[in-house]
Amino acid sequence: MTRLTPYPSLSFANTIHGRRRLEDHAVATALDYFAYNFIKIHRTLRMSPAMAVGVTDRLWEVNDLVALWGPQSGGRKEGRDLR
Repeated sequence: MTRLTPYPSLSFANTIHGRRRLEDHAVATALDYFAYNFIKIHRTLRMSPAMAVGVTDRLWEVNDLVALWGPQSGGRKEGRDLR
């Protein structure tokens, strides 16, 4: 029996879809760090943090990230439901 919670949608999501895998969290965190450091212009720096420390000389775009990530991802894993 499923216990009732004040947030039924969260309870439903956890029982139907299961918990996210640790690997999925690692990928999401890596993408977030990349976007924060290479894509976003920060107000106080007036450039990205990667440009401020000299890692890159240009502001990256999401298309650059997709081009960098695409060949290494290997496409969709067999038998894995991406819903």
